[in-house]
Amino acid sequence: MNADSRSERSDHLIFSHGGRARADVAPLPIRPDARPGWLGCLRVANIEETVAKAVPLGGKILVASRPAALGSRFAVISDPTGGEVGLAQ
Repeated sequence: MNADSRSERSDHLIFSHGGRARADVAPLPIRPDARPGWLGCLRVANIEETVAKAVPLGGKILVASRPAALGSRFAVISDPTGGEVGLAQ
């Protein structure tokens, strides 16, 4: 895995392999409730369709689909037990 210089932020590291982003590390946001953690992410073909399927299956949308680094889109959902997962398109 190599550090990837495509991020526009000097404090944001993107790790890639085979030309695809595989992981990233970013600083904590500056706010009182910020805490370190990690989030497993899944790559999906259509993030809007995937997020729309979560709610009828008992999931919750924690972060609505939004633009992210390198022209991608990102969202966070949880399952009925509260398990969280990030989605990337």
